[in-house]
Amino acid sequence: MKTTFLKHGILLVALVVYFNMSFAQKGTTVKRSSSTYSSGNSYLNVNENSSSAGTGETLINYNNGADTYNIKMMLDKVTELYVNDKKISADSFYVYNTVIEKIKEQIKKDKAQAELDRKQAEKDRAQATLDRAQAEKDRQQAEKDREQAQKDRQQAEKDRAKYQGQAELDRKQAENDRAQAEKDRQQALKDRAQAEKDRQQAELDRKQAEKDRKQADEDRVLVKSMIEELVNEHIITDEKSITSLVLSADEFIINGKKQSE
Repeated sequence: MKTTFLKHGILLVALVVYFNMSFAQKGTTVKRSSSTYSSGNSYLNVNENSSSAGTGETLINYNNGADTYNIKMMLDKVTELYVNDKKISADSFYVYNTVIEKIKEQIKKDKAQAELDRKQAEKDRAQATLDRAQAEKDRQQAEKDREQAQKDRQQAEKDRAKYQGQAELDRKQAENDRAQAEKDRQQALKDRAQAEKDRQQAELDRKQAEKDRKQADEDRVLVKSMIEELVNEHIITDEKSITSLVLSADEFIINGKKQSE
């Protein structure tokens, strides 16, 4: 038995990722669709049917390059199952329980992560909008302060001819207004800079979400390679023959049977 998989440190969770391959929904009105993944000959797509609003109906299409599975679930329970366009009776669903449960688990994880990323990006966009609005308010206030300073200077010029003392007071007030205008301008610059940081953070969150999706694709390819090697080593006949797999630094168990060193 080769040691390729131990070098990569693949754990049991990698097997779960493998089953998140490809699902494509047959013609129906779609309310919401999760991300679609493809790798090699495999493809995954999960859609919710808007024509059944409130029922929790989900249509799943899964193709692993060899077989195609069409699954309909209602409130997380399988109600219809087709394998290679052949309808499977309800009393035979248990035969595919392992695959179905792993698919359901991965779908939940993907949805949860996508929702977290979406909410964080939404928060960052909202904060950026608030910061831009505040920057605009500060800019407008700075403009008003500059206009007021100009008026004060003009008034000071008029008052100097009549009342030297009052003119000096007006001059100082004008100076204060200019100082305040500068402070407002500086604050407006800071707010604009913060708005740009928030925009950049929103972009980083979007890129991280894309990295997570790509990592999931790489994990699926790696696990598929592992299963192909098991077939080549004649440890299993094909991927369908796997009912359970445990791989750690100390042991390697396939279908409940511990493998030799």
